[in-house]
Amino acid sequence: MGATFANRLGIASLGARVNYLQYRANGLGTRSVLTIDAGGIAELTRGLKIGAWIQNLNRPALVEGGDHAPVRMAVGLACSPANHVTLVTGLEKDLDNPTALKFGLEYVLRNRVYLRSGFNLKPNAAFFGTGYSMRRLQFDYALQYNLYLRTVHSASVIFKPAAK
Repeated sequence: MGATFANRLGIASLGARVNYLQYRANGLGTRSVLTIDAGGIAELTRGLKIGAWIQNLNRPALVEGGDHAPVRMAVGLACSPANHVTLVTGLEKDLDNPTALKFGLEYVLRNRVYLRSGFNLKPNAAFFGTGYSMRRLQFDYALQYNLYLRTVHSASVIFKPAAK
């Protein structure tokens, strides 16, 4: 569960999120922690954006004197060569794992329906997703397939407050 706050300042959009995570492992019981994520996106030109993000900035301990929540950092570039098409690429680094190279594509149908696809290199993974946007609500669903976790499903609901 999480709560996010974001704001636009000139060409940059900055945001932060606080998450309540609960881990459960056999023999270790259940542990709950609060994590903090932060990131931003700058629109360099119309159709060209760069962004950066860090997850678990506070690196909370999952076990007393032991494992911590993984810290992940990412930087990416998005290019929109046409009105309804966005191409993205990025690098993601987990402090404990090799750097992952990512590629993606988003196509927007009638300004409401989003179709997304992408893939990673190291670790290899494929992604597919869809979204639906209304005036103040957005619904998203994603499916990830990789060799380690197999199939992973994700869903989100985004509420956009009325513009000032």
